[in-house]
Amino acid sequence: MMAPSLVWVAIGLLSLGALTAVLRPVWCRGFHRAGMRAGMAVGGVVVAVMLALLFVLMVVPMGWIMRRFGYDPLGLSPRLKPSSHWKASARFSSLDRLF
Repeated sequence: MMAPSLVWVAIGLLSLGALTAVLRPVWCRGFHRAGMRAGMAVGGVVVAVMLALLFVLMVVPMGWIMRRFGYDPLGLSPRLKPSSHWKASARFSSLDRLF
């Protein structure tokens, strides 16, 4: 815990900074740019880590489970050995192509 005098010094400095930002925003431009660059760098790292965790914790186990139970959504299993992977398209109804 900070001493009460340090709290008042911190409040005074923050108030002085806020007042400077309001009255002379040009003086704070460098701080703003540095903060934005640092935020963009940190954000890029955080996004990469979060997407990697999402992939490893959700997509990979889902693939393992699908493979374990024999689910093959694309029908590309080498066990089937079809002569072709072609599938006939569905017939169009009168409401499928209005324009």
